[in-house]
Amino acid sequence: MIRKFPFLIRALSMVLVICLMLSVCPLITIRAHAAGIVYDEYDTAYLLLKNMKDGNSSTGVHAFKTLDLDLVIELVFMDFPHQFSLYYDANHKNGEETSFQIRWAENAEWEAATKKRVKEVVAEIIKPDMTDRDKAKALHDWLVINCSYDKKAATENVTGKDAAPYTAYGALVNGKATCAGYVNAYTRLLREVGIPVYRIDGHSTDADNQGNAGLHAWNYVYLEGAWWYVDVTWDDMDVGLPLTHYFLVDDKVINKKHAAPMDNYIRFLSFIAPERRDRAEYLKEWGLFKGIQNGNFDLMVRPDRAQGAVMMARLLGFDDADPYEVTHPFSDVPAWASGAVSYLYELKLAQGTSAKQFSSAKKMTVNEYVTLVLRAMDYKDGVDFTWSQASELGKTLGIVDDDLLAALRIRPFLRADIVNITYSAMEAKCADGFTLEERLLGINNYNDSSGEAV
Repeated sequence: MIRKFPFLIRALSMVLVICLMLSVCPLITIRAHAAGIVYDEYDTAYLLLKNMKDGNSSTGVHAFKTLDLDLVIELVFMDFPHQFSLYYDANHKNGEETSFQIRWAENAEWEAATKKRVKEVVAEIIKPDMTDRDKAKALHDWLVINCSYDKKAATENVTGKDAAPYTAYGALVNGKATCAGYVNAYTRLLREVGIPVYRIDGHSTDADNQGNAGLHAWNYVYLEGAWWYVDVTWDDMDVGLPLTHYFLVDDKVINKKHAAPMDNYIRFLSFIAPERRDRAEYLKEWGLFKGIQNGNFDLMVRPDRAQGAVMMARLLGFDDADPYEVTHPFSDVPAWASGAVSYLYELKLAQGTSAKQFSSAKKMTVNEYVTLVLRAMDYKDGVDFTWSQASELGKTLGIVDDDLLAALRIRPFLRADIVNITYSAMEAKCADGFTLEERLLGINNYNDSSGEAV
């Protein structure tokens, strides 16, 4: 499907404009400052997204190199189901201040109508007994039946009110869209029912159902513990019923006629989508990871030192469901963590920030959590690793990777990261040569045979 944006226009002024569309929405600006870390395309895209979601007008970006703006655009599109224009200072050089500005294509009226239509469609189509796969299929089919491909918009440069076919508004309200409109609409619908979904921008390597071969967009959906592709546009043949040739297909199928820089997109997921419920469920089965009071995993919440201590104790085989005498000296440890902290304190694996304070509510960093995991794996502080370099040993063992560490330069450490690190650690080699999974399995087997609770 031909997509007329993003593309690059060199203006007569000192501003470059990427994408075609203008907007009546306020500008969102990222402005560089003279100090701070060096940001690349992934950092910049993440900060642009964060600004738009938070409603902030500015944040710090200090770029010491010329950014690949096409890549920035693609990464923002991945998570942001709107069409937009990106402006930046074309005269910037290495180390000089650069300002970015984003303008939405949708106006307030379109956005209000889109939000209303999304809720109407979901209320009409989705039933309480549906699985996530059922929901994804029902919304896919509704969009195919109720939207038609706008070939004229796909082959012409359109702006302003004529830009609707590129938006979710065009697909959901007007019933006419290009691939961008289909993708943005499907993204909005799936997110309304809680299914993780993103946009992939690439190109078709063969003529599509409308006879086009060129720039194209489709969806990347996380369902049933795996990532799948959905191309609603190519499942719309205007034959009166929806096709399923490109519904929840794998790499082998999509790569036959689609091409995209998936390595870039997969890396960016470390920034915008670290949550993996399937991994959380796996750890829950082992008794390692549980929800926060409300029963949810709360994967996008920042963990504190008390939560980290409980996770470390569980990795050592501690069952926090059993009563454990409180022996630690700290006055600020919540009751639900007291047993675990006492257990670690007795093993000399947990220390406070003072004689009486554990600083339970202090937010954890990746180095702090990796340190706890390494200790649980019998690696020794000051011998096998140092606290400040804990992630380096973690990388060697396969517990963390460069993509995660790059993401954590600019976003907080989350419970989702605890899940991903712990999940990776389960198959990593401990100091004694066994994996954590093997050690925990041995502990559980021992408890089973002795009649104790597992």
